[in-house]
Amino acid sequence: MLELSVEEKDAILLLGRYSDHELIAEDILHTLIKKGLLHHRTSDGHLDMTTLGENIYDQLVKQSIPK
Repeated sequence: MLELSVEEKDAILLLGRYSDHELIAEDILHTLIKKGLLHHRTSDGHLDMTTLGENIYDQLVKQSIPK
């Protein structure tokens, strides 16, 4: 998995659950965009997870489930 800080992992989990980017610090959002996990929709400027972002979200959710 791509190396992510705790804040970046938390942001991915929040975005996957709530899709509310206002909950995330702007510098973290920019970092996630640079890492290819998020992108701006050209049609309306909203943020979406990329395929890589969705895959990492799925991995993080699996890791958070107790065994």
